[in-house]
Amino acid sequence: MVNREINRLTALFKEVDKNKRLTAKGLIEEASFMKVTLHELKEMIDESGPIDEMPQGEYSILREHPALKSYNTMVQRYTNIINQLTNLHPKEEIKKEVNQKIIKIGMPSAMQMFFEVALFTGAIWLCGMIGTTSQAANQIALSLASLTFMFAMGLSVTAMIRISNQKGLNDYKKLVIVAKSIFLLALIIEIIFGLFFIVFHNYLPPLS
Repeated sequence: MVNREINRLTALFKEVDKNKRLTAKGLIEEASFMKVTLHELKEMIDESGPIDEMPQGEYSILREHPALKSYNTMVQRYTNIINQLTNLHPKEEIKKEVNQKIIKIGMPSAMQMFFEVALFTGAIWLCGMIGTTSQAANQIALSLASLTFMFAMGLSVTAMIRISNQKGLNDYKKLVIVAKSIFLLALIIEIIFGLFFIVFHNYLPPLS
């Protein structure tokens, strides 16, 4: 059983650097022995139970089974050796092409958020230069717009999840339907909010 475990671990860690293979070989042998020993100890514990009765003259006392104590100690050592073996394994590096692909996907959203924050900040700065009244009016409009914007933002997250799901299924026909439906839903909701602002434009500013 030990040799079988050695062969299994050797196959798992065959990509270890040549300079570290001697170290890996020793760790693999130790880990294999411990794995088999842990299996034997576990069988003893399952058979006798975790509590052992030890005679003491006319009476007996209950104590932790010696196999259980050895098992707990060896589990910790086995875990440490496996961690050392894992650290010897070469780390997978993200390729340049993958980084470029991630940047291409994320750049449009990043630029959209950048310009959005920049424009809102610029508007506040300009209103501050004009006067306190203009700045207060801008703050009210910004508060109301932020409220309605959260609905569109939530729908955009929903669209991202559902479209990604259809992309993974290669169902492009349904992908287009999902995209158009969520876009239409966001448009309808924002139109309703716009009409609400127009109708109650005299009542909303004091509430803000």
